[in-house]
Amino acid sequence: MTMISTRQITARQAAPALAGAAFSLLAAVASASIGRAALLSAVLAATLALGTTPSQAVELDAFLEGVDECALPRPASPLGVFVHSLVQRYANKPGNPRGYAADRTDISLDLPPDIADAFGSPTPSNFGEYTQVTVPLNGTFGGLPVTQMTFRFGNKNGIKAFMIVFNASRADVVSEFGEAVESGDDRGQNAGRRGDGYSAEIPYGEPGRIACDWSS
Repeated sequence: MTMISTRQITARQAAPALAGAAFSLLAAVASASIGRAALLSAVLAATLALGTTPSQAVELDAFLEGVDECALPRPASPLGVFVHSLVQRYANKPGNPRGYAADRTDISLDLPPDIADAFGSPTPSNFGEYTQVTVPLNGTFGGLPVTQMTFRFGNKNGIKAFMIVFNASRADVVSEFGEAVESGDDRGQNAGRRGDGYSAEIPYGEPGRIACDWSS
């Protein structure tokens, strides 16, 4: 695990734009046919500006293991540790006014270093009864591109829900995950007889999504 600040995430997301600007500068210098010294200076500036190459979509299958069946993340799993850090940073007290979003900037988000580049800066929102945190993604799950995860944490109540959003049609999500989601929902309904049930579904509408609700 590594501790990732939202500032570090934002800086990584800016790298592709910076890279594009650097390449544009290099092309302009070359086409202008200015002196060798100036050209070499521009090449050096472009190289320094690049820093990193534009990020590619990161495979998140291992990180999201069990999400297709809406299995509650194990506390020690990478997803479970990340969720815990989200709660520690963004959870609101019941007395916090609606619309106020807590953000404890001294708490960093805990992500495995090999997939940290796939995560954008979270956006927290306080809806009174629960806090919602939306996390942008540049990754894939089950071979389908994913664009964001949304978490809901109850403000001292039993609300606990999760949604992953794909850059793919609902039909594609059903084709890839339909059986697993149905199996997870059946398992959740059976668990409900013990008092710890949950639901799993692929909601209607576009784009394709998987929604999990463990609220009690």
